[in-house]
Amino acid sequence: MKYEELMNEFLKVKRSLWGPETYTDLVSQYNNDVYPVIGRMDINEITPPILIALLRKIEGRGNINTARRTRARIDQVYRYAIACGYTAYNPACGLVDALQPHKVKGHAFLNADTTAFKKFLRAVRDGGKLNEIHYDAWLLIVYTAKRRSEVAFAEWSEIDFAKSLWQIPAERTKTGKPHACPLSPSAIRVLQRRNEQRRNQYIFPHASREDRPMNRWMIWQSIRRTGYTGKMTLHGVRKIFSTHAHESGLWSVDAIETQLSHEISGVRGIYNKSIYLGERQRLVDWWGSEIDSWLGTK
Repeated sequence: MKYEELMNEFLKVKRSLWGPETYTDLVSQYNNDVYPVIGRMDINEITPPILIALLRKIEGRGNINTARRTRARIDQVYRYAIACGYTAYNPACGLVDALQPHKVKGHAFLNADTTAFKKFLRAVRDGGKLNEIHYDAWLLIVYTAKRRSEVAFAEWSEIDFAKSLWQIPAERTKTGKPHACPLSPSAIRVLQRRNEQRRNQYIFPHASREDRPMNRWMIWQSIRRTGYTGKMTLHGVRKIFSTHAHESGLWSVDAIETQLSHEISGVRGIYNKSIYLGERQRLVDWWGSEIDSWLGTK
């Protein structure tokens, strides 16, 4: 059995383990780094030195953590193969000590209380070189503090304009639970603009494929093109939202954390999250006004 054949079988069996964003990243990384080296090799011919060479190449790009995750994935695939009786051999076992140590790195983000974040927002608007669809997707991330995949893959059936509410299905959330997201007038304005050009079920459709949503990586390009790589990330927008909301003293911790789709531990977490919906509506309205003032749109 070729390694690529084994991996394809493994992905089919284990598909439910990953959300759409993680799964897409995994397949893309394998196509770029793994298959060109061992994809067509018989699984019993792949040796530890071959894998070390593959992983060293990834490390050489500075992707230390990616190399370690790749080793772990290959190890997982081989353990699956052993369980299925395809082989009795795992060349990825015991390679951890040969790799560079794990690097802990938080998501870079600017301080919302300085002019830096305001400059960043305007830099994306004026120099991010995003088309209308991609820029509106970026704005919806900013206005709602939602994750990239939640926005990029959003469908019209999830939006209730009458209630100013976005129902994100469980399969597209990190928690694996459905999430109700209130929408500010600023976010509604973005959605209405896209609704005027609706082409299919996706709010942000692919440029050339009618059956697909937009490429979610295009939103990240705005950061790279404006020179903020290493200074700001898309996840950093969520951190700024959290920091600014907490420091304002206007909103409860539960409302902020629920808006971010974070799990609330303890007894407080048992209560229905909808009890925070009214406060969260006021929260996102306030946040939308803050963003609009920083962008100079009001």
